Amino acid sequence: MSTNYLPIACILYDTLEELAIRKIDAEILYVEDDIEKTIINKIVDFQTLNKEEFLITSTKIKIRLDKIISVNGIDFKNSVC
Repeated sequence: MSTNYLPIACILYDTLEELAIRKIDAEILYVEDDIEKTIINKIVDFQTLNKEEFLITSTKIKIRLDKIISVNGIDFKNSVC
């Protein structure tokens, strides 16, 4: 089920960008279809689609930014702008 997108805090977006620039694996915990999932992957790009922001991993997984719970232990939950 899709919900209204909530922009994440700028400092968290900066963290994601830094990981992408450094090209290092990130442990990403996120929610998809009400199920928590964890992946370890490189962040390679960001995309905005219909006013929603996504990160794209090296294996082409697309994760909506406001569905991220944590990245490398950094808590993203409830961290909107």
